[in-house]
Amino acid sequence: MGVTINDIARICGVSRTTVIRALNDTGRISDATKARIRQTAQENGYRPDLLARGLAMSRTYTIGVVVLNVMNQHFAQIVNAVEERSRNNGYGVNIMLHGQDPALEQQQVNRLLDYHVDGIILSSVNAEGSYADMLKKAPVPIVTVDNRVGRGLPFVGVDNRKAVYQLVQKAIRKTYRRLVFLCPPLSRRGLNLYVHEERRAGFLEAVKDAGFSDYHVVECEDYSDRCKSLLLPERGTAFICSGDIFALELMKFFRGCGLSAGMEYGLTGFDGTSILDYVVPRIDTIDNHEKEIGHAAVDMLLSLIEKKDCKTDLVIPADYLNGRTL
Repeated sequence: MGVTINDIARICGVSRTTVIRALNDTGRISDATKARIRQTAQENGYRPDLLARGLAMSRTYTIGVVVLNVMNQHFAQIVNAVEERSRNNGYGVNIMLHGQDPALEQQQVNRLLDYHVDGIILSSVNAEGSYADMLKKAPVPIVTVDNRVGRGLPFVGVDNRKAVYQLVQKAIRKTYRRLVFLCPPLSRRGLNLYVHEERRAGFLEAVKDAGFSDYHVVECEDYSDRCKSLLLPERGTAFICSGDIFALELMKFFRGCGLSAGMEYGLTGFDGTSILDYVVPRIDTIDNHEKEIGHAAVDMLLSLIEKKDCKTDLVIPADYLNGRTL
């Protein structure tokens, strides 16, 4: 068991209150006494009980973060930005992963609340209406990112619909004869797939507004063979993927068929993840602004924690990143 404040007080021959004042640099106490107490604490390996201090102050200076995983670079980059911004504001971060399990996500949120975090940043996969009500009633502020969970919940994300709309416009200008939109199944019961639904909506709006007739929406986990049937035998097909990981998987599959992105077919992703810097040819994509999302979510959350007025619905414009595959 480590040394306590009472132990330091006994060693230095002062009161417990004097030790607390010396360690926290508060109250009226001589410089000599303060220096002696701090040196004693350091020599005996004293470590403050931050949890006890936080509970006493009704603030733990800890932010909870719940995301899908950190294998996907999109979430890893958001978490990194959240940690950086939180640390620069004197907060620690407790990270939890739900693995696209709505029940586990709810358990993780409740666990963070039990840990008395000061606020939570959540990338949710939960689509139940009652879940949104639960989040609104939480004792601390919760800011959602990526997927909207319900009306009235603070949110930070990018304009997915407009980004894909503009991407389709570019593909049409480049005279592709067929457009294929790829995304995960959007009918998964109980899953919040808001970002992919918005991207699909942007695709459908764009082809409709352009009067473009030869288009397809492919929703499935393993779409490689189906996409191959859409691509061959004629060329002039562009694949617009609702995530960089889908574009990379498709590119790998077609490479195995002897087909090159940017030559035999067009290809774009969405997220602008840094892993694309190592892919040849460079895949066209949409910058999802993970760093901006992470920083903005922390800024919004800290304002809510401190009960300051702030904008609680922030949609960041998404930018097209030019590659060599569309």
